[in-house]
Amino acid sequence: MAGSHQGPQILNFTCDSCNQPISPSSPRVRCQVCHDYDLCANCALGGRFNERHLASHPTQLYNPSGGVNGGEPVLSQNAATFSPPYGPPPSLSSHPHSNSLPSSPPPLTPPGMSDQRWQPFFFPDISPTPTFMTLLNDIFSYLDSSNSGYLIPEAYSRFLDDLGYTVQENTWKAGYTATLGVSAESMADKSLKTVFDLFSIDHIIQQRAKPSRTNSSKSTSKIRGFLKSALNASIPGFTAGPMPLLTRKGFLDITTIEVLGDPSKEWGNLSRVIRRYGLPRYRDWGDLPRSVLPEYPDPRTLQKVAAIQEVAKAKAEREMASLHTAQMITAQGDRYALDLVSSGDTQYRYY
Repeated sequence: MAGSHQGPQILNFTCDSCNQPISPSSPRVRCQVCHDYDLCANCALGGRFNERHLASHPTQLYNPSGGVNGGEPVLSQNAATFSPPYGPPPSLSSHPHSNSLPSSPPPLTPPGMSDQRWQPFFFPDISPTPTFMTLLNDIFSYLDSSNSGYLIPEAYSRFLDDLGYTVQENTWKAGYTATLGVSAESMADKSLKTVFDLFSIDHIIQQRAKPSRTNSSKSTSKIRGFLKSALNASIPGFTAGPMPLLTRKGFLDITTIEVLGDPSKEWGNLSRVIRRYGLPRYRDWGDLPRSVLPEYPDPRTLQKVAAIQEVAKAKAEREMASLHTAQMITAQGDRYALDLVSSGDTQYRYY
């Protein structure tokens, strides 16, 4: 739907499905039947329409969407329809993020484009193309063996392992260290959630079950339990934390950041994953061409990562100071507990 002017003859558009602005540099799909009806690429390829529009309606593709008088269509064919391949389109109200990776794979080759198998992963404005979205959708479904619609931290960590990441590059594994009575899983979850929060990666929270613990001395266990309860109440972040579950949109967004930050490295990593997973869609496609990825890292992505790394570094320094304080308190509590236990010992003297 056409919006307000920004300068002479420069039009903005709003998606009539998700009601989000369509960037002038992003693709736009216009229906040839419905009056003044526009869709963003995500809604068009994901099959998200309202009652006004039917998947069988012919459309025109504008890329980019903006420009003088709305730009010129790069695709104008009566056969250019965007019908979801598996049943009716999902309801927009079923998830708060309307631009998430579609649950049903969109057509890999947009209508009217060449029939080659591998196509570029990004548009000129560095937004993901249907080819890249479909690949990540297939990988997500492969990792989500329970078909829950989310990736648990262990599943995402496995994906990073399969990409070839080292332990230090794998945030969940790097944080996998038990401390102060908190399980290694919970500490790893906390590290991963911090990354998701810093980069605004879409995820949901689910509480991880706490492992049971036993101590040889009931008296020591009781006293230490009291001290740790007081410690956890006064120092945030050291109790068993929430488990972040990655959504399809979050998986797309965080992988996009990784790919744009180092296209050459991720080309090799993705090639490795495609071969390892044996995804049916790509079995006869041959090796992933280097040309589908940008030639150089995206400067805006690198700047964003650098800025967030500075924030993360400052936060880590504050948490290390809190951890040091917590360790000192725990050590004092251990000594106090042992003193109380040993104070009841009977001493015998022989004359």
